[in-house]
Amino acid sequence: RERTYDMERLCSFIQDVPIVGMDAPWGDGKSFLVNMIYQEEAMKERFTFIQIDLLTCDLNEIESILLGEIERTLQNNGIYSFYGRKTGKLFKDFSLSNVFYNVLQEEEEGVSSTFIGFEKDVKRLDKDILIVFEDIDRIKEPDIVRKIFAIAEKLAGDKIHILYQYEYANLPWNKEFLEKYIPYEVAVTELSFERIVGALWEKCEMQQMTELKIEDVKYIPNTL
Repeated sequence: RERTYDMERLCSFIQDVPIVGMDAPWGDGKSFLVNMIYQEEAMKERFTFIQIDLLTCDLNEIESILLGEIERTLQNNGIYSFYGRKTGKLFKDFSLSNVFYNVLQEEEEGVSSTFIGFEKDVKRLDKDILIVFEDIDRIKEPDIVRKIFAIAEKLAGDKIHILYQYEYANLPWNKEFLEKYIPYEVAVTELSFERIVGALWEKCEMQQMTELKIEDVKYIPNTL
């Protein structure tokens, strides 16, 4: 029931604002919640889901991977973007000192018009896009994470929403810095050891398999 409440909060935030963070320790159910979101009827009706597993992809090509996934979504809906590859090159040239300069300045082939064209193609989709970034706290290079933040911030808007999964304690920045890129955050409800074991106890019908009683579980943490 706690996860149902967490899912309701997450779905509400995701639908209302462009960028949301989900904060929870490793193993506390972030992936479980995301899978619940994918199955929720209202979310399926509104969003097409793109999941970026940062631990398995080439982080040096993150902009190409991200833009490629959005282009694939466009193509699956019969939209072939003239601006997709050019926008990918724009992001590839990002550096921390000129993240927004290259996007906002009219230079070379007109990067602003390129990005605006790509945005117009995305707006032609019937559904919005939800991009889920997994495990940003497990990336060792802070510059890579900042690059992801910068690209996602530029993409996020009415048609593209972002969800980050992480454990805040493992990120190298304070709350003030993080709020610039993740203005809304949902902390997953903490579950006690007894609560978790109790839920599994019922699901696995343990009472039929052991002489232990569920009431005995509360003594286990004190012996660990």
